[in-house]
Amino acid sequence: MTNALESAINEIAHKVPGFYVGRFDIRFSSEATLKEANEFKVIEINGAAGEATHIYDSKMKLWTAYKILFEQIKILFEIGFINKKEPIQTNVIQALRNYRKLSKLHPPTT
Repeated sequence: MTNALESAINEIAHKVPGFYVGRFDIRFSSEATLKEANEFKVIEINGAAGEATHIYDSKMKLWTAYKILFEQIKILFEIGFINKKEPIQTNVIQALRNYRKLSKLHPPTT
């Protein structure tokens, strides 16, 4: 993680209302261009349920994977606790309409 990459990811995340935690699936041509935050594409943004995919690596020990998942769940509960103090008002119907509208702008994945 570099400052440039962190800034680029934060800029994207701040455009998604109510996005506090999640996983970005990205594509990039080289590690160098990624570190500079140049020429990377966000393929998918996974919200709170988007677990760390490296836990499925066959070299990962089971208990290490559980530790990672439990840490993620702990963070989600901490965010939920903060949000419960200051609830966010969300119009679910409007959010679904916005999603349908935005999803038509993106080509299907192949």
